[in-house]
Amino acid sequence: MERNAAAGIILRPGPPPVEVHACTIRRCQVHENAQQRGRAQIEIHGAAHDITLTDNKIVGASEPARAGIYVAPGAERIFMQGNTISGCRPQVITQAASLVTEEPAFACGIESLRPRHSRHLAPQTPAPPNSVS
Repeated sequence: MERNAAAGIILRPGPPPVEVHACTIRRCQVHENAQQRGRAQIEIHGAAHDITLTDNKIVGASEPARAGIYVAPGAERIFMQGNTISGCRPQVITQAASLVTEEPAFACGIESLRPRHSRHLAPQTPAPPNSVS
């Protein structure tokens, strides 16, 4: 992700149960973003949780000065390791309470599906019967 007007990667705010969670961002190159707006090259907002950022190369533009990673208050269990951040001022903006020292464990892939994963967030209405002319 490079030279975007806003953040190169943004985890947008969303209320539970549709908040961003259980995501891994690994070995990405994020360069010279947030050229017109935004706080950082990578932004994590809202009630996001269980996010892993590892082995990314994050490079800021000389102007405007932006952070490498911004973690908004309310985000939880954010794990960062092995990221290379240069040209960003400051490198990271976060509250210590948002960070964890061990990578969050979460199940993913088809083998982790449960019946509750397929439910819709709104009441279901039956589809109209097919009509044949």
